[in-house]
Amino acid sequence: MLDFLRRTADTAGDVPLVLYNPPHAKTTVGPELLRELASAVPSLIGLKTAGGDKAWFEQTTTSGLSIFVPGHFLASMSLLGAHGSYSNVAALSPNGSVRSARSLDVEGRIAEFFGQHVVPLQKAGLSNPALDKFLAAVGNWADVDTRVRWPMPSATQAQVEVARPVARRLLPELFEDSW
Repeated sequence: MLDFLRRTADTAGDVPLVLYNPPHAKTTVGPELLRELASAVPSLIGLKTAGGDKAWFEQTTTSGLSIFVPGHFLASMSLLGAHGSYSNVAALSPNGSVRSARSLDVEGRIAEFFGQHVVPLQKAGLSNPALDKFLAAVGNWADVDTRVRWPMPSATQAQVEVARPVARRLLPELFEDSW
């Protein structure tokens, strides 16, 4: 991994790097390895991750890197040490995600919405890009449909139409600028 990051940094030149280390990665980077990588590759400035518990954050933040977590956990994980997110909530509502990023109440209702409408699509095999397109269509803030490239499955417009009023009922503060 160190060889890979060094070569990537050399190729990137002055462009800083953010390591994407999702739970399904072949190599999960723990706090000790992350500190080693951050020390050895100065252009590594951040980590995109699913996050962890309090102990994980205490160890990981010693790396000096910015820690970015999923948007639907940003409020609670900010309290643990997260610096920001690559927000799937922004796919639903870019402006609303910024306004509501630190609200634990909104985070709880986002979890309720995701449990009802996103998790079933995940379990049905939809990819992250397909889920992001679904959320953008539900948010209705851009001219986007739900189709992703074959052979990946897409959400249907019927699923969007079912989810849209639920999102607006559960999360009105996300949509204040789009009524």
